[in-house]
Amino acid sequence: MVETRVLVMDDKDSVILPILYETEWIIELLIIPKDNKKYYKCDRIKNILYIEDIWFNDDLTGFDYNVLRDLVYAKERCLCGTLRYETDHQMCKWNFYRGMAVLLRKFQKNRFDFVLVVGPNHGRTNDTAIVEIANYYNIPSFNIEEQQWDTLTVFNNLAHMPVYIGNKDADFLKNTMHYDSGSRPTLSLGNKKRRAKRAGMLKFDIAETIKSVNYDGNIYDRDKKDSFGRTLGYRLRQFTLWKKYTDYYNKISVQIDRTRKSICYFIHFEPEAVLGGIAMDSQIVAINMLSSLLPKGWILYVKEHPDTFKLNNSYFYLYFNEGAGIYKSIKFYREIRRMKNVLVLDKNISSDILVKQCQGIATFSGTVAMEALMAHKPVMLFGGDRYIYSLSECIYKIRSYDDCRHAMKEIYDGRKINDMDIHEMERIAADYLIPNKANMGYRKAISVINREIICGTGK
Repeated sequence: MVETRVLVMDDKDSVILPILYETEWIIELLIIPKDNKKYYKCDRIKNILYIEDIWFNDDLTGFDYNVLRDLVYAKERCLCGTLRYETDHQMCKWNFYRGMAVLLRKFQKNRFDFVLVVGPNHGRTNDTAIVEIANYYNIPSFNIEEQQWDTLTVFNNLAHMPVYIGNKDADFLKNTMHYDSGSRPTLSLGNKKRRAKRAGMLKFDIAETIKSVNYDGNIYDRDKKDSFGRTLGYRLRQFTLWKKYTDYYNKISVQIDRTRKSICYFIHFEPEAVLGGIAMDSQIVAINMLSSLLPKGWILYVKEHPDTFKLNNSYFYLYFNEGAGIYKSIKFYREIRRMKNVLVLDKNISSDILVKQCQGIATFSGTVAMEALMAHKPVMLFGGDRYIYSLSECIYKIRSYDDCRHAMKEIYDGRKINDMDIHEMERIAADYLIPNKANMGYRKAISVINREIICGTGK
């Protein structure tokens, strides 16, 4: 029997044990974080490459312009995704090319029957670049990605579609629709009526700034000798930028006018895997298109993702501060405000209230699309190719200005989502989503991929 040899990138330690227990695959190359060293002695794991050795590779052996010329999509995505960790453009490019060099050597040296990446393609050399190199060599590749809360999909990158799962029903949907940001506090330092609380928040913020200095997400800081003082000052400057556009958003935001008809666009926080480097990844473009096609007398509300303004640990602090002034800035909101009939909504208004009030919603992805459908409201989807929403006939897929014009006209004419539409979405969810209680979904995902490989449908 021919052995199945696979490249596995698992930075969460989610699928290695399921692979060893549920399959007979040989893990020809396992890519994991450096602090995960417990798999050294396993006979079925032939080689281990640390993610940090991709990031910090200095050996350009195997660098081939002819190959890289065909991987410009990977470059675009990786430059975009790396900005969340490194705001220097030259360092972003250096990270991409040196990462590609080590990965190309691995693909040329080893035989992989297929590639498996845990998580979405965030736009990093240890996920997006791996998938794009596999596509270049026509090697099947799969991502095990989160979609709705506590659910997973298996995405076949060569076929560019999710893999069929086939649950009996979609009862699990009711627990996945509403996003809950939990107890993350909003850092609002401008409330003069609560000076004691404001002072407490400030102390909290300074503490998180210091913690984030050497947080392991700061992967491109190699000079540890003087990094603390230098990085602390940088983090504080980034926080100042973040604070400016947070205050500006609070200043310009309004409450809902319940007397007027409206469309609501839900802004995504950035950086985010669903947006970085896709064919059309500009939220301003989507908002402008919607604004220009609004029926007379209607309003377009735009509402920022609440987590953009919430920092409660070093990870979130690093994540949003690093991209402050790059992914979002005051200019972003000013450009939106100058568009006709567009209003910025108070970030604290809940999505279920907005969905009930508006005539339709627009988004790139996210749980709010499911919320809207279940409330019988039409959804306009920009992008979202890797999400199950793209499989639904009742969701408007906006791929052009004319698509948006058609959708807006039907919504103006009173288009409603009916029970048949909802049943269709429930069927799609049952067919393509894996409930992930206590991480058991990863075991199911591995069995699904094994089925695809055995049946020869992996391509």
